[in-house]
Amino acid sequence: MAEIALNHITRWAGEKDSQDGLPELVHRLIRETPGIRRLYLPTGDATRYRGWDGLATAVEGGGNIRLPAGESAWEMGVTADIKGKADEDYDKRSTAPLPDTTFVFVTPRQWPGGKAWADARRAEGLWRDVRVLDGGDLHQWLADSPRAALWFAAKHLGLAEAKADWSDPVIAWDDDALRVETGPLAWLTWTARLTPLLGREDEKRALLDWARTGGGVRFRFLVGEGGSGKTRLAHEVAFELAASDPLWAAGRVEADTPFPLDAGLRGCLLLVDYPEERRDAVRERLRQLAAAPGDPARPVRVLFLSRRGADLWQDVVDEARAVTRQDPDIPLPEGLPADDAWALFRAAVPRVPRAADGPPPALLDEAAFREWFARMPVNQRPLLVTAAAVETALNPDHPAVRLSADMVIDALARREAERLHNLTRLHGLPRRALSRLSALAAVRGSLDEPAIERLAAPALGLDVGPAPGLIDRLTDTGCLKAGALPAPQPDIVAAALLVRELSDRPAKAPEWLWTALDGREAEAIDRLGRLTWDAEVVLGLHKSGFTGWLAAMVQGRPDRCERLEPLLLEVTLPHGLLPLSAAVYRTQIEGAPDDEARARAASNLSVRLSALGDGPGALATIWDAVAIYRRLAAQTPARFEPDLALSLNNLSNRLSNAGEGAEALAASREAVELYRRLAAHSPARFEPVLAASLNNLSVQLSNPGERAKALAASREAVELYRRLAAHSPARFEPVLAASLNNLSLWLADAGEGAAALAAIWEAVELYRRLAAQAPARFESNLAASLNNLSVQLSNPGERAKALAASREAVAIRRRLAALAPARFEPVLAASLNNLSLRLSDAGEGAGALAAIRETVELYRRLAAQSPARFEPDLARSLYVLALRLDEAGAPDDALPCAEEAERLCAPYAAAVPGGPAGRLHRAILGELARLRAKAAGVAEG
Repeated sequence: MAEIALNHITRWAGEKDSQDGLPELVHRLIRETPGIRRLYLPTGDATRYRGWDGLATAVEGGGNIRLPAGESAWEMGVTADIKGKADEDYDKRSTAPLPDTTFVFVTPRQWPGGKAWADARRAEGLWRDVRVLDGGDLHQWLADSPRAALWFAAKHLGLAEAKADWSDPVIAWDDDALRVETGPLAWLTWTARLTPLLGREDEKRALLDWARTGGGVRFRFLVGEGGSGKTRLAHEVAFELAASDPLWAAGRVEADTPFPLDAGLRGCLLLVDYPEERRDAVRERLRQLAAAPGDPARPVRVLFLSRRGADLWQDVVDEARAVTRQDPDIPLPEGLPADDAWALFRAAVPRVPRAADGPPPALLDEAAFREWFARMPVNQRPLLVTAAAVETALNPDHPAVRLSADMVIDALARREAERLHNLTRLHGLPRRALSRLSALAAVRGSLDEPAIERLAAPALGLDVGPAPGLIDRLTDTGCLKAGALPAPQPDIVAAALLVRELSDRPAKAPEWLWTALDGREAEAIDRLGRLTWDAEVVLGLHKSGFTGWLAAMVQGRPDRCERLEPLLLEVTLPHGLLPLSAAVYRTQIEGAPDDEARARAASNLSVRLSALGDGPGALATIWDAVAIYRRLAAQTPARFEPDLALSLNNLSNRLSNAGEGAEALAASREAVELYRRLAAHSPARFEPVLAASLNNLSVQLSNPGERAKALAASREAVELYRRLAAHSPARFEPVLAASLNNLSLWLADAGEGAAALAAIWEAVELYRRLAAQAPARFESNLAASLNNLSVQLSNPGERAKALAASREAVAIRRRLAALAPARFEPVLAASLNNLSLRLSDAGEGAGALAAIRETVELYRRLAAQSPARFEPDLARSLYVLALRLDEAGAPDDALPCAEEAERLCAPYAAAVPGGPAGRLHRAILGELARLRAKAAGVAEG
């Protein structure tokens, strides 16, 4: 950074921004000085209010020549009449002097007579001490305060090098948001603080403890659905840290520039919101955290606020080599407890801004609220509770608790659209100009001048008025910030507003969307992932056409597909982007310049079609890819055999899903043989994929006649991974652990109990060590292996250990399911089912019954969403519940459970009588007959 000279400061004293800038400069200098314990020194508009310019307390012996020890009171001025200003301030404050306080006067100008003035005033004895700090003192203080100096050079001197290096955590509460004219969306943003933070006390306490405990550099993800309150929670934590200790720096930073890890003498908490929109930048910042030296006495904490957890971020963390500085994700529950939600609703309604002639406050009906709250999970999110309160306050004759969640959000989107329509009318714009532009701003985060001008092109038919002068007219509305139209907030209302505006012109929607995202594709794709989720999954707007418009935006447009395809490669792509990704690959197939490009696109399309539930389409497409790669490999084996092997593995999975076991096995065997030949010539490159394909082969060999071969394939995979892990443990120990887990199952199936137990113990120990280093990545694997271990330990001599392993698996999966229900609730249910068995074995009947009841409730909810996938599991858990109830002496309660289990299981058993469903059905029928006989005997008796 360029050095700050004394004349920089003295020249700045004569500039207009020095009046507001001086208090902030002194504030930053004091905050960076060791010994400060308390600081009140307002900046910005607050400096215009009456009272001391600043008050500070520094520890005795910890201050310095510029920051007095003990209490100090500060006045400052930039006027050229330095002595006149100093006399005025001194005389005003000396009418009520503070004998134990040091009076400090600050000027950025040079004052040769300042020392004499201070000596004379000190001699009066009214104050503990009197000091003067002039431009020379500030110059020396800046030399000892690098962050304050960087801020001053960037913000007030405009030095280019400093501007490039400067960033600072900020907490941007919006004190003007709660006004009638700003509208409901402004009231709902986290910056408005419509209500106190309610229902997140435990998470707030955990984050404060994490920030303050221990030193060094640590980071983690706060993970929650949109509207769960994660951004508000994080900023309240930051606010408390900074407010309680002036030597802490806390607030939001951007991922695009290096983190200010040196902010805050005592510690810092940096918040990164929407990291999904800056994934490459986040990777660089994680590298910065991995390389940063840690001070054991000073905590540096970075909290990423994301909707996604390890499924998205763990690979990024691994690539950045930052895993050793990662702490476990904090899952934010989607909803609030009912009592907290009612308290939030009651607090919000009276604080909603109202016009003087507006309707009277709504009468609150607690019973009606609680019924609405329990109606569906989305209603339990803090944002939805607050939105319902806002709508209730605005329309008390039709309270929002009578509406569904999508109706509440749509009502608020409609109000925002009407507010924008009124603004356009007042400023001579076409009626829907602002509502359409605002909705499309949601796609890219904001619309700058070039984006607005592109959207104003007559050919698009957006009807926003002519481009010349449009920016000026929009500026007059007051909606632009820093020359750009920001996206509506919160996201869920933005999604509803976007769907509303696009639905009005569905034929034009694809081109409007493309024009909106053009030039900012990476951010827009991540935002569209959230917007489609909110619109179609959370609000249930499945028939809106949103995902279809995205697909139509690229269908038949190879130029657009080329730009978007690299952004859609994520394995766990958000569901709302799958049709867009499929359209990209379809277009690439149609316009492929050669067979290689066509095969690659077909292979990728197969993966997307499978994720969309189009099994036949996925299978047909991967057959095409295999056929092309087979032809190419025959011509150029060295180049295309690896692609053929990979596509055969994929084909094997698609065939298995389609129930074509024999063909799936043949494809898997061919993939293994190809990889075996390739690994013989290039082991470093192909042994890892050979091991993976052997694992896949062991699964395909699971029918009774092939189990010996399945065991052999699994053993070979373990031996390969064991050798690879010996040379590269960080890369291969995780897959070695997974292979050991699989091997233990095959060994147990073959009757090799001791070997199976040894394999699963090794897997557990590996996962335990890995989870200790990177819990976000490996805890789910540890839980799976513990679940398997509890089964292997279920013989009479090991039941205590089996129960302990099962309990640990449930505890981990319960925590993970709170973070990502869709991913982990199915395995939590499986672990609870296993726990019920282990508790029953241990003679803990009440615990066994409670565990299986919870299992049934989980599977019942899952089966309601996906019957084909979860009804067999629900049937099995109902069967076990019937057993537990009968054991507990409640056969009358057991009988209906067994009857429901039989009804659910019968169709699946009829389809494959010799399969698992058929075996389960026969067991259920046996139990059902026994229970009916018992009931008949009781009746006869």
